[in-house]
Amino acid sequence: MGILFNPITAQFETNSCQGGGGSTGSIITGTDDGTLTGTQYVFVNNIFKQILSAEDRVEQYTYADAGTRNERITMIEYSSATVHSGTVAKKTISYTLTGNSYTVTNITRSLV
Repeated sequence: MGILFNPITAQFETNSCQGGGGSTGSIITGTDDGTLTGTQYVFVNNIFKQILSAEDRVEQYTYADAGTRNERITMIEYSSATVHSGTVAKKTISYTLTGNSYTVTNITRSLV
């Protein structure tokens, strides 16, 4: 049995929890609307994945050598108005010139 705070009703409510293998554990869940009858979602402590999974996700691309045959994406910025509003999940892509073409050497993820 667990106790959760419901911000909609401003009350503490009980919620039964059970871990894998029959042992008692705790699971943090919540609903979009804060009610006990709403669809339960398990808390995921990965902001980057939450932003990428948002239905209203917006992507912004930055290019190097735009308009040429060497055009390549150097950065992708993801944001969402409903999931962690104000936080930007960013992928920065590094390249190495090999012969006459560019090869991806590194992709770095960060939160801004």
